Amino acid sequence: MTAVGGTSVELPSTRSYTVYIDPGHGGRDSGASYGGVHEKNLALSVSNKLRENLLQYGINVLMTRTGDYDVDFKTERSRMTNASNADLFISVHFNATGAGVSNSTGIETYWYQYDPEYQPKINKEMHNNPTRLAESEILANKVQESLIKETGAVNRGVRRETFAVLRETAIPAILVELGFMDNPSELQVIKQDSYHTRLAKALAQGVMNWYGAVEGK
Repeated sequence: MTAVGGTSVELPSTRSYTVYIDPGHGGRDSGASYGGVHEKNLALSVSNKLRENLLQYGINVLMTRTGDYDVDFKTERSRMTNASNADLFISVHFNATGAGVSNSTGIETYWYQYDPEYQPKINKEMHNNPTRLAESEILANKVQESLIKETGAVNRGVRRETFAVLRETAIPAILVELGFMDNPSELQVIKQDSYHTRLAKALAQGVMNWYGAVEGK
């Protein structure tokens, strides 16, 4: 019995549980950069804390990167995941509008939306699989709900996109955007290690709530 957010999630002991975490960007790809803060470093910090939370729940964890190095986002992150026995995939990012200084704020979570302009390269069989899509939607909702409850951030909702890591990954997959780096006041919050701890706690709770939902079907 695993306690999650004041509730209990019963995970059967008859199999192992594995989550694949994808810290966005890395190496030469810094992602968004504002005020000397790089998205790649924020994403890795949260991902490492998420790993520790999940390990405490008895979940096995794999990661697309564990340091500051290049990992191709178009197919390599998904290829690594697809070659594993992972149950789900979470890509960790921080947001920016690309328009300089912004007033945008909040957290949003994405799951896959098919777009005929972007055909899958390595996931033609599973990208639109109904079970994968249904479980991705559940995962997105459980994680978003947990993030907003824990942080009190503005709820930008659950959205759909054809991001490569969502399109090419053959298992339930989401991408989280954990706050706007080009909003100076929000950046002061999201760069804090203590906030990363809260984000990781919320992500882990969302994952455990997903297991409770899909294992109980």
